[in-house]
Amino acid sequence: MMIVRSDSLETCRRALFEDSEILAIHVRGYAPEDVLRHAREHVIPRLLRGSVRRIYRSQIPAFSTVARGGPAEGEAYLRRSWSVLRAMRLAFQPYANPADVFRAEIDELSPWGARLLHLDGRPVVFGMLRSWDPGMRALPHFDIIQRSGAAPLGGLAFKEQFGVNVYLETPERGGELLVWNVTLPALLDAGHRAQEDAYGFDPHRLPRPDLVIQPAPGDLIMVRSTRLHAVAATAEGRRITISGFLGIGGESDGVMLWS
Repeated sequence: MMIVRSDSLETCRRALFEDSEILAIHVRGYAPEDVLRHAREHVIPRLLRGSVRRIYRSQIPAFSTVARGGPAEGEAYLRRSWSVLRAMRLAFQPYANPADVFRAEIDELSPWGARLLHLDGRPVVFGMLRSWDPGMRALPHFDIIQRSGAAPLGGLAFKEQFGVNVYLETPERGGELLVWNVTLPALLDAGHRAQEDAYGFDPHRLPRPDLVIQPAPGDLIMVRSTRLHAVAATAEGRRITISGFLGIGGESDGVMLWS
């Protein structure tokens, strides 16, 4: 079994922390309908105003991107990070921000606790808002923070990493999550190389994915990001998520969260 499907994060505890064969965890209806309605009407328009665009739109760049940009860019990010976290919390009131709910529940379920990553005494954002508009996609890729060139994280030794997404909107067509049960060393040994002008590998040279996941609004999906994965192009509508990463460091570092 490569995917665990459940209606509760608690029942996925073993799959997350003990079962290395699981590629993805799919918790249906993690964010309730009233929270989704509030997000559509108030949170998304407010926080994506003036968003930055990379392969998606977001209210702040991904931390790994910033860390590769040098000390000045990193300092500018850290000066903003707490205000971004607070803005998300305030925008969701009177409801709880799903990213804060997830942080609390993972802290309670982890054998070692969980905490928000801090650098220089300041928090890194967990739970950035990401919008994949029509035509946007993510080519097959890996998310492994130690290999991203993010120097501030070089000393962390995560045993495993997961991408975390809570879906606020899903497109009418497209936007599926694709996962291959293949690691980066195995892909490189097979002769594949990342494309020079794009973030990821050529999908036309790859076999069919082992998993194709079509999420619904409110779902929580965690994908083992040390395995090859991609986001199919949005064909109609938008794919809007609250997104981040979870690094499992065991007893020494516990569980850390960042976006």
